[in-house]
Amino acid sequence: MGQLLLTLGRHNIRPSHLHIMIDAPGFHKLTTSLYPEGDVFLSSDAVFGVKRSLVVVSKRASAPFCIKNFASWTF
Repeated sequence: MGQLLLTLGRHNIRPSHLHIMIDAPGFHKLTTSLYPEGDVFLSSDAVFGVKRSLVVVSKRASAPFCIKNFASWTF
């Protein structure tokens, strides 16, 4: 596979991204990815997964993010 990519002038690198799965009773589960703006590999993703609508501007939060009774982030 490496030789094929080299022959095509491509690489095997993915841009940084975050996988997200969201589900709630009565709704279909949503699985998606978000790509931080500014990654040098956004325009040449090895698996062509980047869509402009999935590219986001990230902001640092001043406090842990939590929406009461809805969602929480634990890392």
